[in-house]
Amino acid sequence: TVFVKLALRLVLPILIGQVLRNFSKTVIQFVKYYKQHLKKAQMYTLVYIVYTTYCRTFYDDEDDTNEFSAKISDILLMVVFQI
Repeated sequence: TVFVKLALRLVLPILIGQVLRNFSKTVIQFVKYYKQHLKKAQMYTLVYIVYTTYCRTFYDDEDDTNEFSAKISDILLMVVFQI
């Protein structure tokens, strides 16, 4: 299960982002046009990921719903910023 989690959180978003980045002309044009905004959003996203990781370290909750939605949002953010 560790490898599945690793694949879903790391490998899959990177793979999707790289495929979109190299083969989609629409995505390439979008990235060129909004490059400055994407860099700023990437910086804030990195701060968000570090902050949430820090908070999860000290937060002990048995509600899996919040963790599931956090995982989905992490995956989506990683896909968007791998483009």
